[in-house]
Amino acid sequence: MQPPVVNRGPAGLFPPDLTGYHDGAEVSLAVALELVRAMLRDSGAWCRLEVEGVLTVHVGWDQYVYVGSDKPCGGAVARTRALGLFPERLTGSPHAAQHDEPAASQPADEAFWARVRATLAVRQALILEEGYVGNASRRHRLTGATLDVVRAGLAPRARW
Repeated sequence: MQPPVVNRGPAGLFPPDLTGYHDGAEVSLAVALELVRAMLRDSGAWCRLEVEGVLTVHVGWDQYVYVGSDKPCGGAVARTRALGLFPERLTGSPHAAQHDEPAASQPADEAFWARVRATLAVRQALILEEGYVGNASRRHRLTGATLDVVRAGLAPRARW
């Protein structure tokens, strides 16, 4: 069984229904291939695909495809050359650094939610902005009555 491909840092122009398209979403190999095609056709979608510790695929703004693997890929490199393409060995994608998550990010762990509850006890209401896709966000009005419902509906790996 193949491990899931994970969508990281999605951004771009998307169809109105973004259900299931978020940072950390697991996609099938077929969906991953369609995402790469969409990025190469410059149709507005962008993301990084990875099988953690095994494989990464990144399409740069320059339409270059960067593939990283935990194993040597001599056969794939030879087939790529045979197709008239020009594979080069790199230590990593030159575009990856600009898309890495910030070094000091705040996890939405139990301590975070405890601070939110404490703040709600004083202020009665808060606005939470959920950044679930690179260029899309949702705002939620939090009160003591709505906090648990909103928390349950947040996208996995949402950024705060």
